[in-house]
Amino acid sequence: QTAAGPPGYHTHSWLNIGAQKYFAVQTEQNCIQMFRVVTEPTASGSGTYKFVEDVNRQLLYRSNKHEEAVINYCDFDEDCKHIYLVVDNCALEKRPVDNLNTVVCRIALDEAVVSGLLCRNFRTSADGRFCALSGGESRNYLYVVDIDNQSQFKLTSGVLSDTLAPCFINGENDFVA
Repeated sequence: QTAAGPPGYHTHSWLNIGAQKYFAVQTEQNCIQMFRVVTEPTASGSGTYKFVEDVNRQLLYRSNKHEEAVINYCDFDEDCKHIYLVVDNCALEKRPVDNLNTVVCRIALDEAVVSGLLCRNFRTSADGRFCALSGGESRNYLYVVDIDNQSQFKLTSGVLSDTLAPCFINGENDFVA
């Protein structure tokens, strides 16, 4: 048994990596662990499910700041090739799922994110080219980050007073809500 730990919200995911099913969960403020979903046969023939920790798929984030390292949000692309993290309220990281402790891209965010809200304020497009970060409560904007080009676009609403739980319509890059 492994307890899920704060402060990450919505940092758990069901994944298919190759033919193997996984459950990824934030277990400490700076750690994401992955568990293989294994079926064990029973006498009735139906089988039971068991979670087996995959020690080769553990992400331990270490901050290069002089403060505690924090994973605020995480998400995966549709093919589960990469994990995307918002860390220390100020940076976006892209890491390969096959080598979780290697950073292939790090983007300093134009504005610190507000974490701790009970909604998923971070979402990656299906192909992993873009992500959306909502401003949160009392913030009428969200950021769309073009990961490949390492650029950020602030979208401000003249109608909304809060922006929460962004998403890409059908996972595609054309529309963000």
